Amino acid sequence: MPVKEERPGKVMFLAQPDQKPQAPRMDKIRYYLAESVILANGTNMMVTLSTIATLWLYGVMVLLKPQNLAPVKRTLKEIFVDSLIYNDVIALILGVIFNALLIMAIRMSRRKSSAQYVKLVLIAAVFDFFFAIEELFSQHQLHVKGGVIYMLAHGVEQLMPPHLYWICIIPHGFFTVHGLFILSGLYHFRYKMMIDVNTSPWMLVRNVGITSLSALLTSCCLTYGIFQGMNERGYGYYYKRLENEWFGKYGQRYFVYAADLDFAGIKAYFFLGLTLASVSVFLIFFYAYKAWKFVNPNAHSSSAKTKLMQAQFTRAILIQTVNAFVFAFFPVGLFTFLAIFRFNGEYLGILVMAVVSWLPAANGAITIYVVKDFRNFVKGFLGCRRLKVMTATVSVVGSSTAPKFSRTTRNPTSQTS
Repeated sequence: MPVKEERPGKVMFLAQPDQKPQAPRMDKIRYYLAESVILANGTNMMVTLSTIATLWLYGVMVLLKPQNLAPVKRTLKEIFVDSLIYNDVIALILGVIFNALLIMAIRMSRRKSSAQYVKLVLIAAVFDFFFAIEELFSQHQLHVKGGVIYMLAHGVEQLMPPHLYWICIIPHGFFTVHGLFILSGLYHFRYKMMIDVNTSPWMLVRNVGITSLSALLTSCCLTYGIFQGMNERGYGYYYKRLENEWFGKYGQRYFVYAADLDFAGIKAYFFLGLTLASVSVFLIFFYAYKAWKFVNPNAHSSSAKTKLMQAQFTRAILIQTVNAFVFAFFPVGLFTFLAIFRFNGEYLGILVMAVVSWLPAANGAITIYVVKDFRNFVKGFLGCRRLKVMTATVSVVGSSTAPKFSRTTRNPTSQTS
């Protein structure tokens, strides 16, 4: 007869005579199958959520602009521009979802040994979350020609009076540059933590305050320059100049305002932005190099698990730095080059936001994947639990000649590799 016994934690042991322990190869196959199911379930959940959110947002925008319901003959150029809009919306919705999950995972983290590193990731996640929300509401596309940046808005600015445009311009300018500025503050604090594990968190607050004020000042210069040009030359001046561009009337329909390099505010914006960006890049590489050269004499006192967690957080910060350069610094740098040297950007200007929009999603998703605790939390939150199978050999107590049995432990926990 099979032996059946209970153990604490509702773990069931089933033993059957003459059953051999399962081969390690079968365990590996089951493990990879379980991981494939987890990945498929998580992917399906994310795609479903992003699709629902995209359709909901698009439906709201259509209802707010009833003229879009009228059937019109669409050109390939209009379809191309609309495809970029959908790209932005999907990317930004994914950015909101990934960073919301990341913030939840961080708040549930209870590891005191890596609390300082958690703060670094939390600050970056919060800014990425709000950046995605801000861009989702504004939905900007840019066109650059002759030293003028034309803003085509598909979001809430279409519903606002012109004198309130600053409500959207300031956050847009702030988050566009702050993603790079804040990295210098995070790298500085990380290096200080390596020197002294008891570094005050107020140093991190100070760094974030300095980078935020720098980004806000840069954004205010942009806002002032836009209002300078629109008040002096007028909306009609820039509107007419768009008539002969490649998107024609379609672009004119969404045009809201322009940033003209002929005015002092825009010149100050580019000068201040480029200067602070250069300083930030220098500080990032400087403190990354110093951290690489530094060897902590007290490193042996930390446990292996603590070292692993800190290495994962460090890897996440490094990947976010690469993301900032790939998804923000290089596209915005190209856009800045076109504007300063007064080249005609044609299609290049309008592609900038199509790349930048993926920055929050890339940061959030990769951080969740790299840090094991966050990855496990998200899997559990989405209901992706795998069945852990263990095998062992036991003997029936009371008989030295009793046959040996194999027991299989089925543990429906969310432990993942």
